[in-house]
Amino acid sequence: MLFTNEDDLLKPLTRAHWNNFLNQILKKFVKENDLPTQFTTHSFRPNYITTLWKDSKDILYVTQSIGHSSVALTEHYIQKYTESEMLQLANKRQNL
Repeated sequence: MLFTNEDDLLKPLTRAHWNNFLNQILKKFVKENDLPTQFTTHSFRPNYITTLWKDSKDILYVTQSIGHSSVALTEHYIQKYTESEMLQLANKRQNL
């Protein structure tokens, strides 16, 4: 095992450990660069989901690939719809 838990060397690191580690790096970066806002690993999720949806135009694919339990939850994350994108999404939902 390459990466292990500090508390138990036989356990692999979990996603929570990695998130915590990356969040500490982001916090330090924000402080050192005097940025006006805080970032966490979760801050990047809406942009990733929006980009994935805009590239694929398949809301069901996006929902499944990010592990959401419902299309409605995925739609909540998608940002900055254009009017034509909203119509396309509505049409796709009618066909589900």
